[in-house]
Amino acid sequence: MCINILVLIKQWRNTMNKIMLIGLSILSLSQVASANISGTIGMESEYFFRGESQGEGTAMQMSLHGEKSGWFGGVWASEIDHEVSSWEHNFYGGYSFDLSEDTNFYGGIVKYDYDSHWLKVGPDAENDKNDLKEYFIGGSFKSVSLEHYVDSDNSDITYTQFGYDLPLGLAMIDLMLTWGRHNTGEDVLGLKGTKAFGDWDISVMAMKRDEMKSHSSLGIHYNF
Repeated sequence: MCINILVLIKQWRNTMNKIMLIGLSILSLSQVASANISGTIGMESEYFFRGESQGEGTAMQMSLHGEKSGWFGGVWASEIDHEVSSWEHNFYGGYSFDLSEDTNFYGGIVKYDYDSHWLKVGPDAENDKNDLKEYFIGGSFKSVSLEHYVDSDNSDITYTQFGYDLPLGLAMIDLMLTWGRHNTGEDVLGLKGTKAFGDWDISVMAMKRDEMKSHSSLGIHYNF
């Protein structure tokens, strides 16, 4: 009984520490008067990453993003269905600059954390799923974008993605085609259509990775 009580107290303290850290982070961002703060909350019928499903079921997702003087950072979270993890949390930061009105370059780092709880800050020492860290660089010119990701521990693990906003003249619908390639040579093809209704977005996405099952997803997200 005493051991159970001590475990509960430890879990409660860890949870409160996470809440405080998240609250302080949000408060710090909101106090920067000139910063642009935005976020989303919503749900996908299935979450898949680079052509691989992260759990065949609905996934709640949320994000918080801040920008100031070219610097940016934020956190993105999604439900997943792994044996040892129920949530994925991505912490990222970097710098972006405009070379011209149509040309933009950026780079930074993203940390992928996995945990059995949605309130998560920092690495997880309680499960055996490896957390990941990647460096990334990217750029865009008008409707074309190119991004390259390199694993911090193994430079041979890379992923490159090309994106193209299709110029179909459909002002009411945003349509994007993506092509990605893993260092193993596997290709990932994706197509996403998004329709905005005020602060709400409804999207349909389809993705196919070589030798893997095709995936499709319906999403709805609120933007603030």
